[in-house]
Amino acid sequence: MMDNKFIFVLGSNFKLSLAELDNVLKYSKFKGKIVDYSANIAVVEFEDLHKNKHYINELMELQYLLGGIQKISKVFDFVHMNTLMEAFPSHIEKYRVVEITRNKILTLINNSLPKMFKRIKNESLFFAVSIYPNFYDEEY
Repeated sequence: MMDNKFIFVLGSNFKLSLAELDNVLKYSKFKGKIVDYSANIAVVEFEDLHKNKHYINELMELQYLLGGIQKISKVFDFVHMNTLMEAFPSHIEKYRVVEITRNKILTLINNSLPKMFKRIKNESLFFAVSIYPNFYDEEY
């Protein structure tokens, strides 16, 4: 279930950011747990924060408390890395496979957009992707 999952983009000292986040999740009103992490993000599941209609206000307060967190984002769905590699290979051998996989991803995006942007109907949409290196001293 994705309703209670959020991604936290960690600061340049990711170990310190993780420790700070873990401490806040254990000992504050923002009860939750880190379920996965890397050198640049942590995936957090909250116990009940997401049930509040105005949970965005809680996230703003949480971001204010967490000095080592760059961004917080809600997870609406998940695409496995293998699916992305199949959809966007460095060399295309079978375009039909690429096309089918890209269409699956496009369907997932189209199904997720109404959850993210409640009032978009026949309007333009600007979509951006943030890319982070594994470590801050590595090239992108």
